[in-house]
Amino acid sequence: MSEATLTHRFEASFQDVPGFSDGVLLSEVDTGEGIPDFVFVRALGLERHQLMHLLAELPAAAFLNGTGAVLAELQQRPHTLEYLAKRTGLSRAHADRSARSLSKIGWVSRTTTGCYYLNGQPFPEIEITAFEFKLKDVRRAVQQATRYKHFAQRSLVVLPVGRETSGRAVAQLASQALLGIAIFDSVDCVVRYVVRPVKTPARSRHAYMHVLGRILQHMELGDRTSERRFPRQLAPREAVQQDPLIGLRDKASNREQ
Repeated sequence: MSEATLTHRFEASFQDVPGFSDGVLLSEVDTGEGIPDFVFVRALGLERHQLMHLLAELPAAAFLNGTGAVLAELQQRPHTLEYLAKRTGLSRAHADRSARSLSKIGWVSRTTTGCYYLNGQPFPEIEITAFEFKLKDVRRAVQQATRYKHFAQRSLVVLPVGRETSGRAVAQLASQALLGIAIFDSVDCVVRYVVRPVKTPARSRHAYMHVLGRILQHMELGDRTSERRFPRQLAPREAVQQDPLIGLRDKASNREQ
């Protein structure tokens, strides 16, 4: 069996695999930290159809580049503009533009003393799991999966049935890196863990935000996903080249009225 066949069978049957019924699976998302075979996205407390609606509504531009870095910092606590610039490595003007973009969609406010803060929690915590499938060279797969922990809460290497010995050979290495090693049985649609992945915060909150934005872009562009594209009624709003946050700005204006 080739890796392409293995990943195709997982993609075709993942909703029947226990533990993966409440999320969305996407293939070959360019994360900036490599391209995992799959990323699996879920949100605590949301069923799959609710998650799909949420992802269709979130604007990718709010998570990418400087705006995502500012959002990541404000999720920790309120900050002055100077501190945001220092923490994100942005210029003061760039940090200000990013904070104002988030303010215009109603996610961020500014105090009279110039301190920016989040207006509550604008979206639930979204969990990212990265998958690296391998038939051979399992140690290289472990290295790749370790990189994915930079942005993912969980990361695991998936092997086909018959490669259990290879999985056990790297079990200690995977455990040290908090990764999972799994065997996928494509006949019975079962994932058996040699080592269970450990959920931890992404090593870089900035990288997590950026990858979340990449995931939203991936879905907006209609790239191949486990959904075989979103149904039309669940599609994100049409892209607006000059202002990618305009949809949520309109909603924020409506709330103020």
